[in-house]
Amino acid sequence: MVDDAARDGRRERRRGRTGEAGSESSRRPNYHSLKNPFLPQPIFSDDQVASIHDTALRVLEELGIKVLLPQAREHFANAGALVDPDTDMVRIGRDMVTAALASAPKSIHAYAGSRARDLTLELGSMTFLAGCGAPNVTDLERGRRPGTLADFEDLMRLVQHFDVLH
Repeated sequence: MVDDAARDGRRERRRGRTGEAGSESSRRPNYHSLKNPFLPQPIFSDDQVASIHDTALRVLEELGIKVLLPQAREHFANAGALVDPDTDMVRIGRDMVTAALASAPKSIHAYAGSRARDLTLELGSMTFLAGCGAPNVTDLERGRRPGTLADFEDLMRLVQHFDVLH
């Protein structure tokens, strides 16, 4: 015959090993502040990166980009870019690009509806996001098909349910 006190003691020891129900939430990782512990693995050498950057600057400076929005062309012209009104081409100088890169923030704070779900996007931070819509969906019952508003609502319910998605 097993003693009730011995059974309760074993149950308490087992519960201590696996954690009590209240302490499980404190062991859960905070997916909103994950940091990548690994150094970035370079694909290109520093010389290759410099060559790509220099080529991009030459394209912007010599060929330019076609800007269709008149307000954007006006904004570029006010900032010092060369704007051709006949072709809508905008040529941006190296100095403008360098100034824009120097003024870019090192991190961006994204505010959520709930302050607990705010995110800081910076080098080394890990963020997991859902797609921006459901143009096509697949399920086991109906297979692949064009997405509907109901499918998008289901996607949003899933995203909001799982705490790992931001």
